[in-house]
Amino acid sequence: MPDSRSYLHTLMRGAVRKHFPKQACAALEIAEYWGGIGATVDYAAFSRKMNGTREWALADAVAIYHLTGSQRILDAIKAEGSDDQPTDPSALLNLAADLIKEGGEGSAALIEAGQGGCLTVAEAQLIDIAEAAARALAAVRSLRGAA
Repeated sequence: MPDSRSYLHTLMRGAVRKHFPKQACAALEIAEYWGGIGATVDYAAFSRKMNGTREWALADAVAIYHLTGSQRILDAIKAEGSDDQPTDPSALLNLAADLIKEGGEGSAALIEAGQGGCLTVAEAQLIDIAEAAARALAAVRSLRGAA
């Protein structure tokens, strides 16, 4: 396989070009993915990532993966793992994806509840977050014990 960082860069650029009308739209979507609506966007930094003078952050790759559904990006993230990571990082990446999904849903439910929405829905979403976190913690402990 080619250099995994270079390959990930190619995949990220391709996903941005394929799924977003302009790279500024992708930068905004990534910022809002992590920070919510109105999040601060550094368009210049994103432009440098697109032209290869700055490396993509793991957070960028995770956001693009979730926004576009590109399995190839997830595979490239897995391939980038280092020797000091658990022997099965794909399990942890999947758990991280679950936490991100549940966290986003939980945050949205809390915002909605704060604006007069249903507290029961917010509670259910928070329970989902806690369960996802418990699964991730159990996996980390299991992998640490296996090492």
